Amino acid sequence: KQTIMSVTTIIPSSTSFTHPRRETLTPVEREMVVTVLEDSVHQLSVLGAIMPPIGKPSATSDSLSEALSEILENQRLLEEKFHHLSVTDSKTHTNIKDDIHGLSAAAQTTNNIKTMEKNLEKLQGDREFLQSVMTNTMHEVQEHGTIQVIQTSIEQYQSDKHDMEQAIKRKQESQKQIHLLKKQLKEVKKERDEKIARLDEEIAHCKDQLQEIKARTGLVNKYVKKQSEVRVQCNQRRHQISLEELEMERDTINQKLAEEKKAHSEVEKYLNKHIEDLNGKVDYWMARYEEDLDRKTTEVQDLKLAKSNGLQKLDELTQTYKEREEVVVEHRAMKERQRRKEEQDRKENMTATKLQAWWRGVMVRKGLGQYNKGKKKGKKGKKGKKGAKKGGKK
Repeated sequence: KQTIMSVTTIIPSSTSFTHPRRETLTPVEREMVVTVLEDSVHQLSVLGAIMPPIGKPSATSDSLSEALSEILENQRLLEEKFHHLSVTDSKTHTNIKDDIHGLSAAAQTTNNIKTMEKNLEKLQGDREFLQSVMTNTMHEVQEHGTIQVIQTSIEQYQSDKHDMEQAIKRKQESQKQIHLLKKQLKEVKKERDEKIARLDEEIAHCKDQLQEIKARTGLVNKYVKKQSEVRVQCNQRRHQISLEELEMERDTINQKLAEEKKAHSEVEKYLNKHIEDLNGKVDYWMARYEEDLDRKTTEVQDLKLAKSNGLQKLDELTQTYKEREEVVVEHRAMKERQRRKEEQDRKENMTATKLQAWWRGVMVRKGLGQYNKGKKKGKKGKKGKKGAKKGGKK
């Protein structure tokens, strides 16, 4: 933690590796960070050198484990012996209690030693992890000028710490649940003992009832035995009568069976003859079927050929129809053009006739061309025109 605080003190607060203008450390910051990390790595190396080796289990730890197992086994045996001893032997009870307390103290001491070894092992692992992180960070700062390794390690450490806290929390909840289950187990044991006591009482009561039932059962058995003997005799007589009836029925069935065998043989002969007739008919109809099949196959081929010829003729007629249809359409278009041309000529002739009539009228009124008959006639014509104008005005 002190090394990380030193590194964060060296790097200014304005330095951000996500900032587009500051992606690496300056040379001065690199030297300062490398110096701090080298000093920290050297201190961790010295700490690892002075710590006892815990990587492999030693003879002492093996002996402690064996001693702990032996102590626990002896404690269990003493507790069993304590529970089986008589209540009046107080002196023996006192000695066994002292031995149990001594074994418990030895077991506690051995557990403390093993806990201390586990703590030292955890401390050694944390030291190695921190030394490797600082060494990788120092190489990264020297080569690239960044501290991405230490940032990743811090995030990983925080994630592991969060997982560890969650695990501890789950363990505490499990211990609470175990304590609750132990309490429930004690209650269940108490209820079971009470139930066993009640069952013992019920068993004693049932034994008494069993004796009474046995006495009654003896009398009932004698009665049942006599009744059974009588029933057996009656059943034997009834079975004898049933056997005689079954023998008579067997004779009747044998007679009927002989008759059925005779009828079966006659029916079998008739059926064999009928099967032969049917086989002959089958052969006849199979031959006829093959002939009909060949004939129908020939007819189908002829029909297919006629169909192909009809389709070919249909195509030819369709082509002829299209050609003649084009001719008819062209003839109709030509007649339409001719009709329009005649209509146009008629309109032009009518228009020309009207124009000629109008022009003749103008020549007659104006006295132009061949309609000019002299000045006198022209004057008369003028007077006539003036009169006509006056009359028109009136």
